[in-house]
Amino acid sequence: MNFLVDENSGHLTGIIDWAEADVLPFGLNLWGLENILGYTDTHGWHYFDRQADLRALFWNAFHGTVAESRLPFEHQDAIDLATRIGVLFRYAFRWDENMQRKVVQDGESGTKYLDALFLRVSNL
Repeated sequence: MNFLVDENSGHLTGIIDWAEADVLPFGLNLWGLENILGYTDTHGWHYFDRQADLRALFWNAFHGTVAESRLPFEHQDAIDLATRIGVLFRYAFRWDENMQRKVVQDGESGTKYLDALFLRVSNL
């Protein structure tokens, strides 16, 4: 959500707001992959037309980069589970005015993401 992209070329031109940057176990931040494959508006979540192609490009590049001996394809179930957990960590909670973490309630913005992303990654 904090990527600046050239509309004509599609190239990344900048990244803003590093406030929530984390180093986490692999998979927990893959909610970000799903997040950049679509957008939300007043009507809910929408994936871009070519999201399946873009997702396949990501996984092909990933598996082409990570040596089979370091992360065999059989670990994909664990990656999918970590992705689902990451979606929950990212969107199922919010911070209230006292900086206390609260579970999102129906109708809050996080529920749109939960509906779209958690259902999507649960069906991988």
